[in-house]
Amino acid sequence: MTVSCHLPDAPSGRPELARSPLRVIAVGCANRETDVSDKRRSGRADGEATRARILEAAVRRFAKASYDTVSLREIAGDVGVDVAYVHRSFGSKDRLFAQALRAASGGDVMAGFDPGAAGGSARAFAEDFVNRLVEKSHDRPYEGIEPLDIMIHSLGSRKAAEILREKVRGDFVAPLSERFETNGDLRAGMIVAVLIGTGIARDLLKLDALGDADNEEPVLELLKEVIAALIEEH
Repeated sequence: MTVSCHLPDAPSGRPELARSPLRVIAVGCANRETDVSDKRRSGRADGEATRARILEAAVRRFAKASYDTVSLREIAGDVGVDVAYVHRSFGSKDRLFAQALRAASGGDVMAGFDPGAAGGSARAFAEDFVNRLVEKSHDRPYEGIEPLDIMIHSLGSRKAAEILREKVRGDFVAPLSERFETNGDLRAGMIVAVLIGTGIARDLLKLDALGDADNEEPVLELLKEVIAALIEEH
């Protein structure tokens, strides 16, 4: 809504008329415009805050149950909003699931990563890549929730599997494959498979041989060696 005020011109030669009633009107108009602007900003802030709460509720739901069993109505109930508001904010369950997975990952993991920056050294590339993954893992906003939690719970869902496949392909395989002159997709796919398999074995199966989050350095060093071997051009 646009608020406009049209003030009449003060009569020529009558400055005393310009001092009182017109000034009051002008101040009133300015206050109205400020009030509307403040309400718009407040409305946007409230909308963004509610949207963030919906996203967090979705992350927590999808981290505990399958995509197929989680409903938008449940997520709306967690936040205390109408389910129609969830639809307006995110468009669909598919989009909300994709954004929940992205949010749990701390954003775009590969953003700003240059696959060719290591100067051709497979070991240097592996170092940069693994260190970046570790750094991003510390930026995840939801304590106690890993992206793998969401992936594991929804692997049995055909729809969720499509979304997960596209995310892994777009966020990891495609940018990583640029590093290689031959078999780029295959090599990148193998790197992703190693990372996901390691995560499942350590965090889900609790395989003792892989240690835990408090003793991950030996695992990370071996991961760097494996990744370096996968990307070494022969």
